[in-house]
Amino acid sequence: MCVRIDEDTSRHKTIHKSKGDESKNVLVVLKEESDIEFLLSPNLNDKDKEEQRVNYVAISRATDRLFINVPTLSEIDSTKLESIFEIVRI
Repeated sequence: MCVRIDEDTSRHKTIHKSKGDESKNVLVVLKEESDIEFLLSPNLNDKDKEEQRVNYVAISRATDRLFINVPTLSEIDSTKLESIFEIVRI
């Protein structure tokens, strides 16, 4: 179901609302660690990987800083990502 809010003045956008837009800072919140697969094993041509394409659109909106939040991050995945991202554990 979709809800349209004409008077929405929020500065926050969903991935779908941001199509074609760029922002200096982008925060992508992933539900679980396995959702980082689009970074570790990108497969944007597979039609069954629509979520990977959506996440790629989300990270490509950032012009300055990109933040990706995951609830957990194993040492193995952290090591793989350290070459392209600064990992900050909170």
